[in-house]
Amino acid sequence: MRGLPINQYVLQFHLKDECLLPPVPGSMWRGLLGRELRLMSTGARSVPGDLPPWISREQLYEYFMETPPPPDAPAMRRYPHVPHPFALAEPVHAQDVRLPARARLELRLTLFGKANELLNVVILALVRAAAGGLGKWRARADLLQVVQLLPDGERRHVFAPGEPMRQPRLVTPEIPSAPATAVRVHLLTPLRLQHQGRLMKPATFSPQALLMNLVRRYSMLHLFHGPGALQADFRALKLDSEKVRLVEADLHWRQLSRYSARQQRNVPLDGMVGTCTLDMSQAPDLWPYLWLGQLTHAGKGTVFGLGQLHVHA
Repeated sequence: MRGLPINQYVLQFHLKDECLLPPVPGSMWRGLLGRELRLMSTGARSVPGDLPPWISREQLYEYFMETPPPPDAPAMRRYPHVPHPFALAEPVHAQDVRLPARARLELRLTLFGKANELLNVVILALVRAAAGGLGKWRARADLLQVVQLLPDGERRHVFAPGEPMRQPRLVTPEIPSAPATAVRVHLLTPLRLQHQGRLMKPATFSPQALLMNLVRRYSMLHLFHGPGALQADFRALKLDSEKVRLVEADLHWRQLSRYSARQQRNVPLDGMVGTCTLDMSQAPDLWPYLWLGQLTHAGKGTVFGLGQLHVHA
């Protein structure tokens, strides 16, 4: 459970123009990052320095945006994609967000495992994207600095324009002991979770589905971006999930969408938000996966900032 480095970063920008951000800013950032990585992969843009030996320039876009399983993968060989090596911890809003010129804009980014070796690539791509214009009004922005958020609350300076980048610390999360009391889970951004072939709604919310989604997601991140297959008894974890009791739930459905330039249409991002309280006293082995869900997110759309959750006793 401690073998996968999970690093959180904050990129701080200075807006040069008035800016109108979409309700799902993570969708905007993901699109801009993908565009710049594609330009790097095709040779239309330069890449910073030497890349690690496990990836080539031509693979940058594919690795971050499509993330296919390797041919010899021990799992998910029939799937076109495996979990992406990053997530954006961006909020979602009911409407467009207007920011004045000279305001500060922050982007929260999480990189999993070996993707941290490509932090300089991601920073350069986002700097170029911000310089080209953000949001509907194409507001230009300059990078001020990049900081790493450490588990003890320290904000460690990593990079600022005009200086060499400091190597980030590889953080493998220290998981606290399972609480003796019930656990409250806050779904901060819409949770889109498939259960029995359908999108799970508040009326059909299943703690078992949420917990096993988090188990699968962490184990796949560990396999494809970390040290390899996770040594866990997944059958026992599934049986344990059936012992988790839903004490109370205050969940509702939030309608949300993003505009896809590629598809030329609005794509739904609806999902559940709110709180639920779980009695996990009979399933302590599932606690680490729930706690790690605060870093990995859950369900679909994690790269846009969906599926963010917070837990406390």
